[in-house]
Order: sequence, then structure tokens, then C-alpha cells
Amino acid sequence: MEEVSESLEDFEKPDVGRYWHVEAGAKTRLLSEHATSGKQALEVTFQDDKSCLCYRRTGLDGYGANYSRSLEVLGARFIFHNRFVFDVFNPSDENVRLVVTFHKRPFVFTVKPGANTISIPTEEIASAVYRITQVTHRIAFSVQEAANTTLLFDHLRLERETVGPNMKRYAKCFDFGAADMLRPGFVAVDSRTSYESRRGYGWLEANLNDEKGKLETITSSGAMPLGDLIRDGVKDLSSPFLLDCPDGKYRVHIAHGYHWGGIYHLMPVDYDFVIKAEGEVKHIRLRASDRVERTRMFYGHDQTRYEFDEDIWAKFARDIYGPTVFDVEVIDGQLNLEFLTSPQPDKGFLNFMVVYPIEHAREVEPELRRLWYDIRRRYNRVSYRMLDPALAVELKKPDLHEEYLDPDIRLEKIGMLVARPEFSGRDFVLFARDHLEQVYPDTVPNISEEVSRLEAVGAPGEIVPVTFSIFALHPLKGVRVQVEPLEGPRSREILPHDIHVKSVRYSRRMLGQRSRGDWQYMVVPWYLVGFRTVDIDRYMSRRFWINLRLSPDLFPGRYTSVVRITSSRSAEAMLKLELEVLPFRLRKPEAAEFAVVAFVQPMDPGNEPYGHSARVQNTYRLPRSHVRSVTARFERLHRQEIGTTLETLRAYGFDTVYAGDWLKDIQEANLMLLEPLKLIDLAKASRAAKSRPSTPGGRDTFLHVDPVRRRAYLRALASYNEKVIQSLKAQALKVYFGYPASWLPMIDDPAVARYLVGVYLWRTGADGVVAGPARSSWGDPYHPFDGYGGERGSLLMPSSRGWPAVNTSRILEETREGIKDYRYLITLERLIHGAGKTNEAKRAAQFLVGLREEITGTLSDCVEPSGLSSWRAKPGKAWTADRYNRLRRDITTHILALRETLEVPQREEADLEEWR
Repeated sequence: MEEVSESLEDFEKPDVGRYWHVEAGAKTRLLSEHATSGKQALEVTFQDDKSCLCYRRTGLDGYGANYSRSLEVLGARFIFHNRFVFDVFNPSDENVRLVVTFHKRPFVFTVKPGANTISIPTEEIASAVYRITQVTHRIAFSVQEAANTTLLFDHLRLERETVGPNMKRYAKCFDFGAADMLRPGFVAVDSRTSYESRRGYGWLEANLNDEKGKLETITSSGAMPLGDLIRDGVKDLSSPFLLDCPDGKYRVHIAHGYHWGGIYHLMPVDYDFVIKAEGEVKHIRLRASDRVERTRMFYGHDQTRYEFDEDIWAKFARDIYGPTVFDVEVIDGQLNLEFLTSPQPDKGFLNFMVVYPIEHAREVEPELRRLWYDIRRRYNRVSYRMLDPALAVELKKPDLHEEYLDPDIRLEKIGMLVARPEFSGRDFVLFARDHLEQVYPDTVPNISEEVSRLEAVGAPGEIVPVTFSIFALHPLKGVRVQVEPLEGPRSREILPHDIHVKSVRYSRRMLGQRSRGDWQYMVVPWYLVGFRTVDIDRYMSRRFWINLRLSPDLFPGRYTSVVRITSSRSAEAMLKLELEVLPFRLRKPEAAEFAVVAFVQPMDPGNEPYGHSARVQNTYRLPRSHVRSVTARFERLHRQEIGTTLETLRAYGFDTVYAGDWLKDIQEANLMLLEPLKLIDLAKASRAAKSRPSTPGGRDTFLHVDPVRRRAYLRALASYNEKVIQSLKAQALKVYFGYPASWLPMIDDPAVARYLVGVYLWRTGADGVVAGPARSSWGDPYHPFDGYGGERGSLLMPSSRGWPAVNTSRILEETREGIKDYRYLITLERLIHGAGKTNEAKRAAQFLVGLREEITGTLSDCVEPSGLSSWRAKPGKAWTADRYNRLRRDITTHILALRETLEVPQREEADLEEWR
């Protein structure tokens, strides 16, 4: 492959000071000596190691909405290229240690006397900065341990490979999309490129006037991390593409995936796509045949497992782009390519195309493979990459654990584990942590965490979580987990339909829970997904999550079962499972409301061919009777899916839903539930809420007030303060944690979610919580690299297995546990009230007084900002799993003691008598 370069700075323009600045005593001047590009070089004299030469140029913040196209292009340059290169001349007789710093990452080089060329791979630069589009915000040059050191700089540039010599000689290479992001060696084609004989290629019917529904150029946002060939293109292929070429046999190589915009790479689910060459069908891709298949295609990545050092391009992008390759014979001097779609006409998308004579395939195709290798490498190492631990610490991300922060510790723990004689000959280790404590793929268990028995406690009518994990000492294939029915007193059982076994899926969570601009990820446990079997890499941990649904009339006492773990190569392992069912039920909240924002961006975002649009018949040119029939069936299935989501939210403790899109369908599905939820129109609630500072004269918007419904919604961390809450309540406002809107940052730390809706809500006396969103994604929520909206912290998402089942998130699971903490507390309060002035009531009341003093009224004492507008629990300040477990044990002890002091008629409805 041939090399090309693009100049970033050559010091030939008179306004050098526009981008170049000196700090701490450095001095500069332009000289003609030692210039390597043009007539001038920049001489810099560094006074000491604090002196600095800085290149500062406005780049993108990662979103690109308010920036000029030139800045969008600038922001993408480091993504497109392989190396940042510059020339430096050392006029002294001694070596100089030059430091080039991106953000806080120094790159140190030895500059020998005379001419030098410095090269830094862009993938290393990408790991040093939050967003690579911001690289040019500050590039600093300094020297180490040298006073009054002079260096001359010139020809700052970016270098990359272009097409190979055989592709350049034999192939026609077309890059569809914007000309300003063209890959060298390719010809730009947009929606206005009409066929002309002098040109020899183009659209038969170009869209010269930018008419809707016809060819459209997709330029993408400059905030996208993708390479130039796959970041843009032409969509809505309403015209044939013509290419003049001598008669003969040709091979056509087409990439036709739409990666930008979240929903767009899923659009092919909804239409058949056919490519015809010279009138002959060469490629057919079929749409989903029905709603269930569509769900599997839409959400199939929920079964994509995480592997160490995996090729994320192969798992998440290769199927989108293809390529499609076919042979065709041209007999009239012109290749005619048609793109046909149905039932919606004129859909489809093109990224790039290479056409070459078959007789030269042996010369061209090795270079084509090299081209695809470059696309894959850039996707895996530059566009998207795991967040560097140092940057994760700086950003105060949750999910920091010792194996991630220091890989040497992980290797040491593995060595200690495998050296133990009791693990000799074993394929895996079974270990357990409390469900609040995370287990990551690189987690190595401590010896003390190995288990042979699982224990849990729960009240009737609740969901009780039980978790365990497998650490693989050898690669495991076909791991299966089965839980037998739990047997209890008086021959009572918990049957399989109330035992839900899930595997915790590891997700690549972007810094701000969205991939548009936030391209470095951490691998964290997120969704609980259904599975038949799973594979586990060697030295990887995988968590399994068992939710036991206890019926309201379940008899109290001890229930036992066995968890069986098998794999294709290992002997069966068993865990004993013991559940203690308490002899009381938890009260449902009456004073507090637990609400959730739902369906902000639902599964079917407008491009659904049989959706709810009144324009469906005209848009897709289908018979009216057919549209009515299919639409009616779609609506029934859609309501079933919504109903499953609503029922899950109700079972997890929510009583209110702020309904956004598909409000009518949510209302209809809600009426089908045995216990309907309260519905609030999200649009009306959002419009009614007025922003307002949390303190008089405050400039920052900390809360929103709905003056009609007399509600105040806390938004920023600073507003979660007991004084703020009490001042709002003094104004006869009900105070809610959260805000009914879709675009706000979401909580991505399970510990914060539990604390906020549980003990902190009880401590401050706030009136409720608005959590969510229940579902918020502009595309496939299990595809972390969709180039735009990403999956923005949803509480649950549809599953590809067992439609219309849902996969819950770790956030939702801990939110449920927080609501349960709250219910434990109010159950105890109610019993204290009913017990009068008994000694047990006094002891329980004193316990609550002490607990209230222990819990801080200022949330920022134990929660802090994290990443991009998110929160995390402060290390060492947050409530731990042990503290929550001790709280529940103490409350249970007081509840049981209080119940013994009450007369039978005074007892709560969940009494022992109900089971006798």
C-alpha cells in the first residue's frame, strides 16, 4: 500500500501565533534554516523543563451539532490517519529529551544532534485523550532536564496508507458520501453526481435538487469515530449507477452498511434489498418475516458474549457492511447497477465500491484485503478502544477494580489460585459475592469467596435475588445452569415458573452512555439475559443471577433446592440453595411514588414499515386492505411487548409511568394488566416543568418545578440536599428525585441507584422518585458501537429469546432492592405506630433515630460526579452490601419482636394466621 500525508502545520502562514503559544518562558522565532517543508521552520528555546510550546486549535466536543463543517473534518483527521509525524532539528552536540504531551499522557523521545523525524501512532494518541476529536485542543512540546535548549520544528503532518499500486492501476474505486472526507485513491460520489460521458460514471437520475425520498448524501457528524470509507455514504437508492468500462468480465466489491444514526443500521430488517448488475440479480437480502423474527434480528446481540482480546469489528460491524462481492460480464461498454428494495421502494445504502477486471483479481485482491484489514484495525484500535485505567481514575468512573487498574495484580491472583492443590484437575471455581458487588470478566476470586451453598432471605410477594459466579480455570463450552424446584414446609414448593435464571451480560459502556463522541469504553456487567448455554474463556469470570419470585401467600419457613452446573467437558457441580421466607409481608408505599420514564425512544422509531404512521400506505405504496390487516396485527403484538415491560416494572416496585412515545399503546397495554400502573403524559409533564435554581440567586439549574401539579423535580447532584428538599416542601411542593425527560444523563452505578431510591429517600422525606428511562435507545441497545445514540442507560430492554420477554439491567435490579429497603423501613414504622408505648416500640423507634442520624442528608457526601454527567458512589463513603444486609436483619428482628407484642386483630394483613 502506498503512503500519503496531510499537512497539519508547516509555519508558512504569517499568523503562526493563531495556533501556537508559549508558556513558562519559552521563546520562538521563524527561521529559514533547517526548514523541511516550505521556507520556514519554528525555532523554540526552552528556558527549563517547565517551558512549553503549545499547539491549541478548537476541535469538537464530540457532538458536532454547533460546529462548522471544517471543524468536523478537522476532528476526524486523527481518526483517518495512522501516525502523527513532525520534523525536529537539534542544533546542539548533545541528545535532548523531547516530551510531546496529549492531555496528560507524555510521549518521550530522544532527539539526536541534527535532523530527526518523530512519529506517534494515532491509536496511542486515542488512548491518551477523552475524545480523539479534541486532540488539537492542546498538544504540548517540552524538554526534560535541560536549560536553555533550542530545537527547530517543521512539517507537522498526518500519515496513512492509501490504495495499493494495483488497485490504482486496474480498479475503479468509488467512495460514496462527502468529498471532504474522501479516502485518497478513491473517487467521490454523492447524490448529485450525475452520469456524464466525459466523467464515465454517475447516477442515471441524480438528485440535483435534493428532493426528498430520492438519493441523499449522508455526510455524518464530525463527531463520529469511524474511518472515512464507512462513516458516510449515499442512501435511498432511487437510481441506477452507471460505469463506463471496456467489455469483459468484472468483479464488483460493494460495502453497503449504514452505521450512523443508531436506527439506520437496523433499517434493513424492514425491507428486502436486491442488487442487479446488467439486469441479472446478484444479491438478495431478505427482511424479517414477522414480528418475532424482527425482534430476534433487532436484539440478537444480547446473545453476543464478551471475550478477551476479541475482534469487535467481526462481532458488531462486519455483518453491517458486508462486503457483497459478485462477478458480472459487460457487453455494451457500460456497467449498469440497480438497487431495488421492497415493500418500501428506494431504500438501501452505499459506502464504497471497487470494480476491477477478473483477469487482474490476483493483483488487486491482496490489496483489497489489506484495505479491509486497515478498516478493521482502525475500528478496533482507534475508533473504539477500552478506556485507559489512568483516564478512568481521572474521570472518577464507577467499576474501577484492582484487576482492571493493575493487570499485574490479576496475574498474581491467578497464579496463587491455580497453585492451590485443591484446584488441581478442576475446570472452574464457583464463587459468590453479594448481588450489589460487581463481578467483571477479569475478576479473579479470593479463596474466601468460594462457595458450596447459596443463602437468601425474602418476604412473601417479593423478588429475591441469588447470585453466583464461575471462574474458568480452562476454557468452558456449553455451560448450563439449572435450578430445581425449592421444597419448603408442609410440602410447599417454589416451582420453575417462579425461578428465573439469567446470565449477566458484559457490555462495553461508553463514558457517557452514548457512543456519539464517547468512544472509549469500560467492560461492565449490565443486562441480565436469558440463555441456553454460555461459553467462558480461560481465566474469565461469568456471573449467573437467579431471581426467585415469591407468591404473596407463600408459607414462611426454610426452602431448599439444588443448582446444577454442567458443561461439555466438565463433571457436574452442585450448589445447595437455601431460602428463608419471612413470616410477614412488606407494606406498599402510600406516601411515596415510584415512577419511571418509559418508551422515550421505543423499539420502532418511525422506520417500521407496518408502524403507526398515518402515511404508511402512501409511503410504502401498499394496498389499503393489506396495510390495515398487517398494521392491526402489528399493533396487537406491539401492545403485548409493552404489556410485558409494564408488568415487569410493576413487579419491580414502580407504580407510575411517565409515558412518552406510543402513549396510546401504553394506555391500552396498561389496561390489560391485573394491577394497572398510573400513567402520566411525559410530554405534558416536561412542558409544564419550569427550570429554576435550587437556591435564591443561584445561576445553575438544579431543579424543575411543575407549578400546576405542585411538583419539584431534583436534577443536579447539588440539589439533593435536605435543606433544599425541606425548603421546597415548605412551599407546598412535592419533591421528586429525577426528572421526566429522555435526554438527561442516567445513573450507571447500581450502588447509587439503590441508595437513592431507598434509605436516602426515606431519610430526606422526599415524595418520590422518577427513575429511568425504562427503554431509551436509537437502535440496537446491545450494539455499543452504533455511531450515534448508543444505549443510554435503560432499565430494561427486549430480549431476542422468548418474545416478548425482557432483559433487565443491573440498575433496575438494584433499584428494586432500594425500593424494597424503603418498604422494610415503612413497614417497621407502621408497626411502631401500632405498638403504642411498648418497650419493643421504644427500642425500634430508637433504632430508627440512630439510623436517621447515620444517613447523611446531603447526597454529595457519599455520591460524586463521574464521567460525562453521571454519578458514582464515593469510594469508602457509600453503603456496602454488608451494611444493607445488616440493616435488613436489624429491621426484621424489630418487626418480629413488635409483632409478638401486638394483639392478633392489630397485626398487619400479612400475618402468620394466613398460612395456618
